[in-house]
Amino acid sequence: MKKIVFTVALAFISMTGFAQSGDEAAAINKWIDTYAQLNEAKNWNGMVEQASECKKEAPTWEWLDYYLGVAYYNLGNYVSTINEMTDFIAKIDSVPASFMIRAKAYVKENEFKAALEDFNHVLKLKPNDVNALIEKANLSLAQGDNTAYINDLSEVLKVEPNNIDVLTNRAVYYMKDNRIEDAIADFTTAINAKPSADLYIKRATANYSLKTNESLAAAISDCNEAEKLGMTDNDLYNLRLACSQATKNYADMVKDYDNLLLKDSENINLILGRGVAKYQMNDFKGAIADMDIVITKDPKNVKAYQVRATCKTKIKDTAGAQADAKKVKELQGGL
Repeated sequence: MKKIVFTVALAFISMTGFAQSGDEAAAINKWIDTYAQLNEAKNWNGMVEQASECKKEAPTWEWLDYYLGVAYYNLGNYVSTINEMTDFIAKIDSVPASFMIRAKAYVKENEFKAALEDFNHVLKLKPNDVNALIEKANLSLAQGDNTAYINDLSEVLKVEPNNIDVLTNRAVYYMKDNRIEDAIADFTTAINAKPSADLYIKRATANYSLKTNESLAAAISDCNEAEKLGMTDNDLYNLRLACSQATKNYADMVKDYDNLLLKDSENINLILGRGVAKYQMNDFKGAIADMDIVITKDPKNVKAYQVRATCKTKIKDTAGAQADAKKVKELQGGL
């Protein structure tokens, strides 16, 4: 609301010199000052409470309808907002903020067609108004029209090509529409404008979804950049882990299992996964150590016995391997 209030205040300053002469002119000037102060203080109830007195003293002051519309909107009375702004627009139809507020009230009342008409009217009065363009995009989203939402955000980006939030939102919906390359392009533009760990992770996710060797390498690089910027979220470690698994980079898999286990040291699945990764990189003793932990915590874990049996075979512990193989048969209902 700050931009709207500021615009109205300027309008009143310019109006003061054109007030009518005599007693009504004085009354109008009084109420201009009174409502400007109430508006600045965000005293919405005060605006409503003093309206009847204002109408008595300054019956031709058109802007009372506008201020009441502002007050009712902030009080959550959207029907009254629409009514007051409609009365104001019938008298003065050149103030973009009046159409904007009425449009937002229409949205609250799920009157989307009327809201769209008002947003478009704002853009006629004030072409390329970013707030109106964004509100129009949000209207498309509220109606579940993802294509229109993307198109509306594209209009915003024609005005503000480096708007981080808009770039990010469009990229997210490009991904929903399976336009991964477009999403990556938007994330890249946003990162170039203002790099952040969150943006790197979002681009990493997009790169991972392509599942090519090049995109997986790019996803890992993005995860590394996010980590450099201080991110320590499990989302980062899990994503990089998936990339490393897809590229068979088992050493890096072990590192991210270690990162995850720092936060969840009792997680058997993580320990098992780390052990399997160690096996894949021929660290058989390390894998056995992890399987020992899993079996201690879950004595019926068939997978752990299987991996440990294989590892013991690799290090020539035939007796140990046979014992684990026998346990696997027991757990699977064999002899």
